Amino acid sequence: RLDLAADLERCLLMGQQVDLGQPGPSGLHRLYGAGGDFFGVGELAAGTLLARRLLARAAAAVSGPNSLSNPVVTE
Repeated sequence: RLDLAADLERCLLMGQQVDLGQPGPSGLHRLYGAGGDFFGVGELAAGTLLARRLLARAAAAVSGPNSLSNPVVTE
């Protein structure tokens, strides 16, 4: 289990890798955000965390209603 600060959670949800600055146990870990909510699974190797599987609702919350992944459609 990795509990992450809001800024690190946001980076992972936007597809970026995160340098935790310290080596930890390598392998897959459950990811929890600043609010304590589970938002996905990440892989830690040599202090760098990569998102492997993310919950869609968590990613949608970061991208917002009018992002490129969810554009406004006008007719």
